[in-house]
Amino acid sequence: MLTLPGRRCWLVANLSPNCHPRPQSAGRPASCPRLHFRRPGTIGTPDAADPTDSVALLSLVRNERTSLLPVIVGAALIRAGRLLACARARPPELAGWWELPGGKVEPGESERDALLRECREELAVPVIVGDQIGPTVPIPGREAVLKVYLATLVGEAEPQPLEHAELRWLAPDRFDSVAWLPADAPILAAIHGLLPAPAH
Repeated sequence: MLTLPGRRCWLVANLSPNCHPRPQSAGRPASCPRLHFRRPGTIGTPDAADPTDSVALLSLVRNERTSLLPVIVGAALIRAGRLLACARARPPELAGWWELPGGKVEPGESERDALLRECREELAVPVIVGDQIGPTVPIPGREAVLKVYLATLVGEAEPQPLEHAELRWLAPDRFDSVAWLPADAPILAAIHGLLPAPAH
C-alpha cells in the first residue's frame, strides 16, 4: 500500500503473474486489475480517471512529488527579440555559469510576486509577469523545481547587474554562446521557438 502525500487515496497493487479475473457480480464486471486507485468512500470502485498501468502510476507519483518541492522562479525577459542572460557571480562553483534572473519563492508568496521581487533585487527593474513558458524542471542537485515566466520591462528601465557578474541580451542564434546552467536548457528550447529568427 502506498500513500501519496497530499492526497487521501491509496494504491492497491497486484503484481502476481497469476492474477485471475474476479467473479462477475451485480454492478461490477469481471476484471483483473494490477493497479487500482481507491478513495475513501469508494472502496472496491476504481476511480475512472485514475491510471491502471505502471507508467501512469510512476508519472502520477513523480508529479505528486514535484508539486511538493520548493519552487525557484525565473524570468524570461525579452526585449526586441532578445533574451536577457545573467552570469552567476557566486557561489564559486557556479561562478561563470549563465542563468535566467529569478530566485526562490518565499513562504506565503505567490510565484508572480516572487518574480517581481527578485527582478527588483537582482536587476533593479520593475517588470510585468506573463505566462509560464516551458516545462517545470527539477533542478539537478537540489530538492527544488524551476518554473520560468515570460516577462517584460516596464518603461525604459535598464537592468543592472546588482547580483550577477555580467548581463547580456542574446538573440536566439546566440543562446549557445554562453554556458547555461543545466536546468535552463529545456526552457531555452521553448523560448527559442517563441522568438523570431534574426534577420541576416
